[in-house]
This record gives sequence, C-alpha cells and structure tokens, in this order.
Amino acid sequence: MSEKEAKDFSWFEKQLQKEEKWEGLTLSNDFIFSKAMRDQEICKKVLEVLFGKKIKEISYFEEQKIIDIAVDSKSVKLDVCLEDEENTIYNVEMQTTNEGNLPKRSRYYSSMIDLNTIEKGADYNELPKSFVIFICTFDPFDLKRYLYTFRMYCKEKRSLALDDGTTYMFLNTKGRVGRISTALRNFLRFVESNEAGDDLTKRLKDKVDSIKENKEWRLEYMTLLMRERERYNTGYKKGFDNGFNDGITQGVAQGVAQGVAQGVAQGIAQGIAQGIAQERAVWEEKESSWTLEKTALEDKNSALKNENLQLLRKLEEMEKNNKS
Repeated sequence: MSEKEAKDFSWFEKQLQKEEKWEGLTLSNDFIFSKAMRDQEICKKVLEVLFGKKIKEISYFEEQKIIDIAVDSKSVKLDVCLEDEENTIYNVEMQTTNEGNLPKRSRYYSSMIDLNTIEKGADYNELPKSFVIFICTFDPFDLKRYLYTFRMYCKEKRSLALDDGTTYMFLNTKGRVGRISTALRNFLRFVESNEAGDDLTKRLKDKVDSIKENKEWRLEYMTLLMRERERYNTGYKKGFDNGFNDGITQGVAQGVAQGVAQGVAQGIAQGIAQGIAQERAVWEEKESSWTLEKTALEDKNSALKNENLQLLRKLEEMEKNNKS
C-alpha cells in the first residue's frame, strides 16, 4: 500500500466513524443538507440569501438527482438540483473535503446539466441559465474570500462577456475577505459551526434536528453509509490485489532489466580489459622482437669494426715492409 493509499484509507475510516454518529450530524453533511433543502420555503430563503433577490417559486428535480447520459459514461449525483419561475437551474452542493478538483468538477456538472436539458428536446438557444454552487467548509482557492464567482469573459477585452448563461460560485465558510450580506455571513457561520444567529439559521437548525429524529431517514443514511463502506472495501481489496500483482510483475521485470544491464556493462568492461591486455601483449612481443633485432645489429656492427681494425693493421704492416 502506498503512503497516499494509506492516508486515504485512514481518512475514510475516520469519516465512517464520525458520520456513523447520526446525532452529531449538521447541515454540512451532504445527506442532511439535501434533506433540509427539500423544504421549499427554507430552500427559497437560502437561494435568496445567496443571490440577494426574491425568488417567487422553485420546483425540484429528483432528490440527489443522478444524471447518466450514456451507459458507459460517468454519472453525476447532485445534492440539490432545482429551477425557479424563470427556468434558471440551480445545482447546490455541500463540499467538506478538498480533493483539488472543484474547477473541473463544476465544469463537468454544468455540462451534464446542459446535456440533460438538450435530451429533453431543447434547442441550443433554449438552454436555461444555470448556477453550479459549491458551499465549501474549506477555502478552495486560498485567498480567504467568502465568495468566488466565475463567468466566461474575453481574455483580450474583459468587458466582453461570452453570455453563455453559466455561472460557477464557490462559497467559503472560513472566508474573511469580501463584501457579503450579513444574512449570507450568518449562513456560512452556521454551516461552519452549527451556531444559529438569525431567523433563517434558527429555522435550519430546527430542520436539521427534525431530520435526525426521522427514523426512516436515519435508516436510509446508515444503508447508504454501509454501501459506501462495501464499495470502498471492495475497491480497496481489488486495488491492493492489483497493486500486489503489478508490483511482483514490475519487480521481476526490473530485476531482469537490471540483470541484463549489469551483464552488458560487465561484458563491455571485460571486453575492453581483454582487448587492452591483448594489445599490450602484441606490443610487448613486438618490442621484444625489436630488442633482439637491435642486439643482432649491434653485434654485426661490432664484428665489422673488428674486421676494419684488423685490415688497418695489415695495411700498416705492409707499408712498413715496403719501406724497409
């Protein structure tokens, strides 16, 4: 098991231990949040606080709506998905863990919502405005802002909006920077600390308490939690087995590769050493031969010198005899 897998497993175990305590759940739990937002009046009030405007009426898609465009595509499970009287679609998600993928995830959610609308027979121009909203118990962009809002603009001319009707909003319960309404600040504080400070947060607190008193919802929650545990355990075991087998295969392959590499390196080194030794032997043999030839020549030179001396002596004797 890698260090990351061990941390993931440890985190999941702690989450299970924490979430199994049904009585301690707050609005930041996505199950509780989705149930609380099924109360139309509360949901409308939350949207009005988020957008600072009155909303006359809302209608829901299925609770924790699952969008599955194709059999082999990745499905999307939405916490809260609804539309208002102007056919604006709102997808509101409660997010307590920072997996580092919120920008791409928000894009995917928005795309799936659009595709789901198109599937109903709508023309491109009839695509409604949509808001993908994440209520985060962490700072997704580390700028300490309460709210981060994103729309499409022209890079070369910031005043030119693409006007595709899509908006992404990320709320940060730990925010400290930016101008937001007191009602929105109270709402974020309630999500963070479960402390009610105004009428809306008090109603939310009462709603959360009533949800936790519902035995059917408690059973539903525990069933979902057990399924998550089973899926995790199955995935963990499969991942461990695959990792173990892959590790053996990779280890053998690396061992063979290293063995071959070492063998080649040793062979090259031995070949070079043998080649140098052979070349040295050849040169030593040639040097020995040259030494013998040099000695022979020196002996010949010495013999010729002796012969020359003897001839000179004979000539000297002959000259003496002739004079006498």
